[in-house]
Amino acid sequence: MPSDHSVSKLVNRKYGVTALPAINGRDIFDFYLGRITLIRCQEAFMSDLSPEPIIQVASGYMAAKQLFIAVEIGLFERLAEGAATIDELGQRAGIPRRTLRIVTDAMVALGLVERTDDRYRNSASAVAFLAGSGPDLRPFLRLLNSLSYPRWGHVRGGRTNRSNHFW
Repeated sequence: MPSDHSVSKLVNRKYGVTALPAINGRDIFDFYLGRITLIRCQEAFMSDLSPEPIIQVASGYMAAKQLFIAVEIGLFERLAEGAATIDELGQRAGIPRRTLRIVTDAMVALGLVERTDDRYRNSASAVAFLAGSGPDLRPFLRLLNSLSYPRWGHVRGGRTNRSNHFW
């Protein structure tokens, strides 16, 4: 069985780990017939890791587009008039119920609208920046939706031809 020192050198060289952490007073690596078992190491490191930041970045375009739609249909202005059900919002906005349900629930998921029972209201951030009662981000969001966002749709990773002048 290799010594702790030789294992440390091997792990450092192969995996870039400079210190061998311990769990419950035992080395994180188990040794069996001279081989390093990485299962305990993976469990220890994975408990602190999450794919959530990567998934948020990868799906961020969906959240942005949902926000643009909510601004476009006037969701935040309608909710500035007071908390409302989907049917009440539909009467205020003249938007189909299904569309309102999808967009409003998306805004709940993003934390821009709050839902209590079947009533929706703007979150504090939406009141401050999207409902017209303070510094208004809606013109900026409309600009992003109409000019910048469509340009990003044409960017393709790894393209080598010169027809993609975005970059």
